[in-house]
Amino acid sequence: MFGFQQSARMVNPLYGPLSAYFNGLLLLIGGSWFRYQLLSSTIVLFLSGATMYHLSFKLNVDKFNALVVAIIYMLSNLVMAWVVGEQFTGWGAALLPFLMISGLDMAKAHRVRILLLAIPMTLLLQTHIMSSLIGACALIPFFFYGFYYSNNRKKCF
Repeated sequence: MFGFQQSARMVNPLYGPLSAYFNGLLLLIGGSWFRYQLLSSTIVLFLSGATMYHLSFKLNVDKFNALVVAIIYMLSNLVMAWVVGEQFTGWGAALLPFLMISGLDMAKAHRVRILLLAIPMTLLLQTHIMSSLIGACALIPFFFYGFYYSNNRKKCF
């Protein structure tokens, strides 16, 4: 029921059960709160760097610049919010580039690929609700661009 800065109380009622179970598993694997902090912070940093690198790669950025962008994103305030202050914004920010890949696909392919959109959105909804709302709002211009430039608007979905 209690945790560091009462974060264990906030995880269960405000965020999805997948996030609570995953963090509980990490705590079980870590064995102590300190090791859990190290493990979860490492996962958030790796996940944010990997998703941003993949997004940069999809945007045809060369490998070195994509790596630089991924490192800068890993050190941004949004991602570091988890490492420094136990705020779930960090988990949401780590998964947000994964959702933007589906938005980029909407703009390039001029159609919505349901699975490519559903998986990142589900992960965001199960992790951080505000990040999923921000991500949904960020997808609106991609959708309209893809819809406008689509040759066959009836088969957009």
